[in-house]
Amino acid sequence: MAQTPPSIFHYYSFSSYSSTIHVPTGCKVAYQTAAIWQEFNIVEEDLSDIKTPVLSHEEKKAPCYDLQGRKVDYPSKGIYIHNGKKVLLK
Repeated sequence: MAQTPPSIFHYYSFSSYSSTIHVPTGCKVAYQTAAIWQEFNIVEEDLSDIKTPVLSHEEKKAPCYDLQGRKVDYPSKGIYIHNGKKVLLK
């Protein structure tokens, strides 16, 4: 959701740069020209419909999927599909 690529210190490294990151519309060039971030597959999309969910006890039982449609049993921070909607888990 960051419009400006976050700073990453030079001593921090990723084990794989093959991951895809989704950035807000209009921000792809900023990520493509930023150190470290330019190594990733960058997809620009409208993220404005992503909301932080408030889930009832019953909703928490519903399955959660990543953006590639794979079921996630224990979601951590990130963007997921839950009950047919994109949600951001903080």
